[in-house]
Amino acid sequence: MTALPPITLYDDQPEGIGPGSEQWSETESTADIWWSNKPVSRNVVSPTLTPYIPDAEAASGAAVILCPGGGFHFLAVEQEGHDVANALCKAGVAAFVLKYRLVQTGDDFADTQRNMADPSRRQRMTELMPMIREDGLRALAKVKAIAPEHGLDADRIGMMGYSAGGNVVINTALHAPEGDGPAFTAAIYTAGWDDLSLPADAGPLFVLCTADDAMATPNSIRLFELWQSAGKVAELHIYGTGGHGFCLRPTNRSVDSWLDRFEDFLAVQGFTNNTRA
Repeated sequence: MTALPPITLYDDQPEGIGPGSEQWSETESTADIWWSNKPVSRNVVSPTLTPYIPDAEAASGAAVILCPGGGFHFLAVEQEGHDVANALCKAGVAAFVLKYRLVQTGDDFADTQRNMADPSRRQRMTELMPMIREDGLRALAKVKAIAPEHGLDADRIGMMGYSAGGNVVINTALHAPEGDGPAFTAAIYTAGWDDLSLPADAGPLFVLCTADDAMATPNSIRLFELWQSAGKVAELHIYGTGGHGFCLRPTNRSVDSWLDRFEDFLAVQGFTNNTRA
């Protein structure tokens, strides 16, 4: 497995700053947060993709763009990005960890942790959504464009998002031009998305959450039904317990094996060369 230097998403813009955020004054940094022993990223202004490419003998040709969550105020890039990328590479799947733009928190990040539902911050999230959606679309187009140089099949590039990152992934699938959407879409304890019809060429969907996650369970069922009602392949997993934000953190519950289910999904849908007994 090879981790490559980050790729600037907007390399056609000064300093890689995304259109619409040219006047932002904050600088990207890391911070500690209440539920993780790993730092999170905040104040992203210049979105990037960090590639993880599996060894040639293990590579399947498939790739996943990973979109970490964090309520659009931070990104859990270690737990929901780099840790998952390393695990997927071992299964022969390349991964690209996306840092998309966020609500700028400045010196009030500690307060943000206590009250991310503050109305003023909710308004800032609403204003930011078109930019975040564009980051997702640009990321998918970028990975498809560079796929050949990494030995990847541009027709087997999908996306996986967690919580708020699920919003990025689903909205990318809903807004992508015909023929340019993700080959498959995975939503892990996901948040909401734009109220749009599913594109005719939408790829298979993988949805996963736990029954004790009051936010994600209704959204996950609704997302599954959206794909099913359009006659598309959809797979839904609801584990009994595990809460929100578990990712690969051990919980000593059955949800700990969830990434195996995703690898099964990729194999069954023909995106990898892996097979299981």
